[in-house]
Amino acid sequence: MAQATTGSTARAVGGFLALVGAGVMAGMVWGPWITGSGESVSGWDLHQAATGSEQWYVEHFFGPDFSPFFPGRTVLWAAAVVALFGLGVLLSRSGARGATRGVLLLGGLLALGVGVVDVLSIALTGPGPEVAYIDWGLLGVGGGGIVGVLGLMMATSQPRKTPGTGWI
Repeated sequence: MAQATTGSTARAVGGFLALVGAGVMAGMVWGPWITGSGESVSGWDLHQAATGSEQWYVEHFFGPDFSPFFPGRTVLWAAAVVALFGLGVLLSRSGARGATRGVLLLGGLLALGVGVVDVLSIALTGPGPEVAYIDWGLLGVGGGGIVGVLGLMMATSQPRKTPGTGWI
């Protein structure tokens, strides 16, 4: 019975998913992240309003308590890393092994962390939905991060043999 490998197909689909996730993350930077009092603020608005190192990372986004937040510029860089890794996976001739696989997964997890930390920071430490609530742009950043890391995980998974059709 002939055996077919799923490695190249999984790598292609995973690389494509990583590119889609990165595109969603990048596009959502300009969507509404936080809405309150009838006004919406995008991730890029937050980046432009910040100064110095807060353009990359804000340690106390909601008051003096620890409430980490990554503005639009950081999300764009995270999306660029996932897109670069996804494109590299699509263009590679063989699967990732060893340290290369680890770097790809670490980059994907860091990008996922950027989106998820922003959503959790507002949900857990924010002023509450009666003052400001999470809007679709920030949820899209988190969703794009999830799709991107799932794509990189799929692309770096070990190929498996599946039974094919053939002569008996």
